[in-house]
Amino acid sequence: MITTANITMQFGSKPLFENISVKFGNGNRYGLIGANGCGKSTLMKIISGKLTPSAGNVSYRPGERLGIL
Repeated sequence: MITTANITMQFGSKPLFENISVKFGNGNRYGLIGANGCGKSTLMKIISGKLTPSAGNVSYRPGERLGIL
């Protein structure tokens, strides 16, 4: 299971998104949709560990794998 807790990302004084909390369960597939510029790619980079959020954290169960298409 992958869990995000209160993920916030801001650039300068402008927040892109605030307090995103979600649990991704085992054996499921998820899609992320939204308007251009709303932070979809940024959120995926945070979940994958390629980008550090301004606040909040991401936790993974030991041995968990993440695939991004």
